[in-house]
Amino acid sequence: MRRLSLVFATLAAVTVVAGLTVFALDPGGFSTSSAALVSLGLLLCTVTVATGFLLVRAPWGRWGLCGVTGAAMLLATTNETIAAYGVMALGAASIVGLAGPWVRFWVRQQPVPDGPNTVAVSLVAVAPVAPLVVGLAAYDESHWLHWLAAAIAVGSSFLYARGLPGALWLLRLAVPVSGLAAFIVCPLPSALLIGAGSLAVALLAWLPGATAVTATPSPTLPAPRQPRKARSNADE
Repeated sequence: MRRLSLVFATLAAVTVVAGLTVFALDPGGFSTSSAALVSLGLLLCTVTVATGFLLVRAPWGRWGLCGVTGAAMLLATTNETIAAYGVMALGAASIVGLAGPWVRFWVRQQPVPDGPNTVAVSLVAVAPVAPLVVGLAAYDESHWLHWLAAAIAVGSSFLYARGLPGALWLLRLAVPVSGLAAFIVCPLPSALLIGAGSLAVALLAWLPGATAVTATPSPTLPAPRQPRKARSNADE
């Protein structure tokens, strides 16, 4: 099952790269800068879910690979060429392989004991998703504030995943502020996507479960050693 899972994951990754290549040749209604943001976000998402599927054997990695493969297939439809149809066929094969029952034996069925909570996982997932969301919202023309908002979101989420205490405040304050600036320069209604995403990150960062990654547990200290004389008196 390990080799089969590796084959399907590789097939999905090849589909994403091929789909983004076709998308770069003809991004359709996307501007060049927005297409770059979307491509960057989809690549980050692919690396994240592929790692979760192959190394952690997590169910979200399996379905995440199906999701990024489907997204690459949709982006490839902007270019009506033979290569685009090839991406469709490749993506369909990878999705069927990943969704099949034979992968169920590879994917872990039970959650990891003492694993991070849903809030912490969601905040860590901001890093790969943020460029994709910003690029889709500013599809017609991306402003430098859009790139700044995406960079702040990615950096804050990455530092949060590393367990740095100050990163949580970046998610609470810097991400919504930069998101508001990107929201202002983005036309409606696509700007609502950036606004909703920034608000969701800020709300999650203020929840109690968000401190699970940055909190430092108190170590269990060993009991002090007693002198030999004190131990003998205690035995008597």
